[in-house]
Amino acid sequence: MKLIRSSLLVAAVACVLAGCSANVRSGSDSNGGGGGIVEHAGTGGGAGAGMAGPGGSAAAGSSGGLTGGDSAGAGGEQDTLTLSSSAFAEMGPLGAQYQCGATGVSPPLSWTAGPEGTHSYAVVMVGPDSSGVGSLYHWVIWDIPAATTNLPEAVAQLAMPSVPAGSSQISPGTDGATWQGYAGPCSTLPTAYTFTVFALEVPALPGVTPASTGADVFAAIRANTVASGRLTVIATHYKS
Repeated sequence: MKLIRSSLLVAAVACVLAGCSANVRSGSDSNGGGGGIVEHAGTGGGAGAGMAGPGGSAAAGSSGGLTGGDSAGAGGEQDTLTLSSSAFAEMGPLGAQYQCGATGVSPPLSWTAGPEGTHSYAVVMVGPDSSGVGSLYHWVIWDIPAATTNLPEAVAQLAMPSVPAGSSQISPGTDGATWQGYAGPCSTLPTAYTFTVFALEVPALPGVTPASTGADVFAAIRANTVASGRLTVIATHYKS
């Protein structure tokens, strides 16, 4: 069994590095059962043309679930930003303090500056839903000023946190979250979650507010992305 799980982990890592465009799952879904790593396509190489918000298909332009899209985004952008965290490495474990519950806080993130024409940033975190077919938003924060290239730990769970100034967040509604801002994963299996930073060509996303749906905000992000970068982390247990 240990040998099988090790092989599955190696295969999942290889898939992420190779940019697989389909879901990679071993064992059961993120809510229990089975073994191995539950993986999803994530937000891909930017605002992927094959992505949609929760509940939909991977068809281009859909407003349903983030199920695919490791290809270049609608604007042809690639992963040209480097996203990192002082709390974990690529494919490293996500600490219990960043996992589910109202006391779970967002991790610190930093990224390289966007290209010329970058006027703001957005950060999105997604993970698999209970079926393992679609994906759910765990964090959507946007209108991060262009001069800001990091997020501190524990960004306030408010519609418009004071840090970073001017930013906005939706309420993900994931895993029972009733607040605006970061909602850590409640995985009972080793499960992959993806953070993506987007460099945007506008200082403020048009047509969206903290009351908007994740799908609507993501569509606005996708329409204005000039570059992006991602970081995948593994959640191995949830914080009770």
